[in-house]
Amino acid sequence: MIREIKFRGKRIDNGEWVYGSYTHCRDVDGNPSIIPFRANYHVPVDRETVGQYTGLSDRNGKEIYEGDIREGDHAIYLIEWNAEKAQYQAKAIQTKTVLIKHCSFPLWQYVEDDGKCRFVVIGNRWDNPDLLEG
Repeated sequence: MIREIKFRGKRIDNGEWVYGSYTHCRDVDGNPSIIPFRANYHVPVDRETVGQYTGLSDRNGKEIYEGDIREGDHAIYLIEWNAEKAQYQAKAIQTKTVLIKHCSFPLWQYVEDDGKCRFVVIGNRWDNPDLLEG
C-alpha cells in the first residue's frame, strides 16, 4: 500500500481550507502554497495552518491531520507530529481525570482492526481554539 502524502492549509484570501500537495514556492508576502488536487495552480495559504495528513481516519472515516482535536474519555487531545520519535501523537491538552496534562500517546495505539482510529475528530486548533482552552 502506498502512503498518501497530502496537506491542508487555510487560504490567505478567504480562509477556506484547501487540500493538496504542499509547495515551497512563496507568494509576494512569503506565504507557502498548496496545489489543490487535479489543479494546475497554486493557492497561497497561511503557513501557521499547514498540516500534513496522518494517513489515518477517525471512526467516522474523516481524515486526520496535524492540528486536529479529538475528545477521549479522559482528555481533549491535539494531534501533533513528534520529530524526535518520528510519529504522530495525541497530546493531552485538557484533562478530565488524573491523566497528566501534556502527556502524549502515539496515534498507532488507537488504530482498530479496520484501519480506522477508535476516536472522532471534533475540530481543529484554528477553527475551534476554544476546544483547547481549559
